[in-house]
Amino acid sequence: MIDVLIQSVFKNYKMKNPIKIKLFILGLGSNLKKLKKMVFDYGLNEYVFFSIIKDRKLLSKWYFNLDIYIHITKGETLSTSILRAMSHGIPIVASNVGGMNELILKKGECGYLTKNDPKNILSSVKKIIKNKKNFNILSKNGLKKVL
Repeated sequence: MIDVLIQSVFKNYKMKNPIKIKLFILGLGSNLKKLKKMVFDYGLNEYVFFSIIKDRKLLSKWYFNLDIYIHITKGETLSTSILRAMSHGIPIVASNVGGMNELILKKGECGYLTKNDPKNILSSVKKIIKNKKNFNILSKNGLKKVL
């Protein structure tokens, strides 16, 4: 599903008035080589970055550098990654699957649920980025929910 996120960034920068976004991908996946090629082919090297964190103690620092946490998946019941992001006060954009709706949203409580396609992901990201008051509410609600 990371390829869908990369396509979202590509779609954004092809628009007339793109929003300034950078995508930070954490972890090693079996498709890493393919995904890096996709980033290169789309000309997104200055907007998409891959990271590996071997020391779990540094994970918190990684989260603190994020403005929004995006979790796109085909199916998941409970995500510890989303809980970690919420505990850092980061608004969430996540796939509308499984237990995500209970964890994240009651009509935009801690973030937005989205379909797994670039247009909808980008729309959810824009809702958060373009409204500072909304960003702060989502952030506070996420903290309250997990603490």
